[in-house]
Amino acid sequence: FNIQLMKSDGSNIHDPIPGDLHDGYSLAWSPDSTLLAFACTSGSEICIANVRTNTVQVIKPDLDSEIRDLAWSPDGRQIAFRRLKSEPYISEIYIINADGSNLRNVSGNGSLRAERPVWSPDSNYIAFKSSDMSSSQVQVVKADGTDLHSPTENRIKGRKHN
Repeated sequence: FNIQLMKSDGSNIHDPIPGDLHDGYSLAWSPDSTLLAFACTSGSEICIANVRTNTVQVIKPDLDSEIRDLAWSPDGRQIAFRRLKSEPYISEIYIINADGSNLRNVSGNGSLRAERPVWSPDSNYIAFKSSDMSSSQVQVVKADGTDLHSPTENRIKGRKHN
C-alpha cells in the first residue's frame, strides 16, 4: 500500500516515500513530527522517512524476521519494536538507535509473545504486553535491557495475592 500525508484539513495530500518502499506498515511518528518510521521491505527492515525532504533511511536490524509495533522514544533517539519469531505466537521486543546502531533484545529470550512496546515519558523504560496461551501481563524493562519485571504479576485490582 502507499503511505500518504496530508494536512489536518485534508489538503496537500502527497507521497513522501520513494516508489520501491511502498510496502510500509506499522507507522510511528518521531516526537518532533519530522520523521516517520515504518516496517518496510516485506517487514524485515525499518525505514525512516523525513517528511520534509522526502528522503528515506533504511535500517537493517539483521534479524531475518518480521518487524511490527514500532514506537519512538520520547527523546527521538531510539525505536522500540516487536520482532516476530519463526515459532507461532512467539515474539520479542527490541530497541535500536535511530541511526541503526546498538540493536538489543530487552524482553528476554523466553517463549512468550511480547508486543505493543510503549515508552515512559523520560525514555528510560519500556512497558509491553507479554502473554502465553493462558494469561497475559504487563512487563517493564529499563531501556538498557536491565531490570525486566512485571508490576502486574500476582495483582488483581491493586491487591497482592499470596
